[in-house]
Amino acid sequence: MVYSTSDFIFKTVPEQLVITSKWKGKPQGTGNQLNKLLLCSSLYSSGNAFNMFFADDEDQLSHVETCVPVRKKFKSNYEFRTIPEKRCISYFHKGPYTTLTDAYAAIFRYIDENRLKVEMPAREVYLISPGLLVKGNPDKYLTEILIPLAD
Repeated sequence: MVYSTSDFIFKTVPEQLVITSKWKGKPQGTGNQLNKLLLCSSLYSSGNAFNMFFADDEDQLSHVETCVPVRKKFKSNYEFRTIPEKRCISYFHKGPYTTLTDAYAAIFRYIDENRLKVEMPAREVYLISPGLLVKGNPDKYLTEILIPLAD
């Protein structure tokens, strides 16, 4: 897939209160974590669920924080935290999750070519994704990739 510089947007992501679950595993485990958080927070949800990817370890397992924005804290076995406002470079990926690596390659190529300073974690916001009961069409999934810019 070919990307143009107009595909990348600079934006400020506002501060968000989230219910969160930190875990380590293969990225394919994301759906289970998201579903658990979405089910317990459905009455309080205030935005699209997302994952923050911190690092991969020597076993090729990802360190992930799964988050659902919420309006307020409520009784739960999960943790809450406020994610601070952050300036990011954004790219919208349409298609199956199996092709997200192509989008990451393009965004990091753009970052390198423009000598941008970034910091982790990367964030994937799931705008159109599989539902809790119905998988949907992976070609129509829409994921926003956010890479925080260093201060």
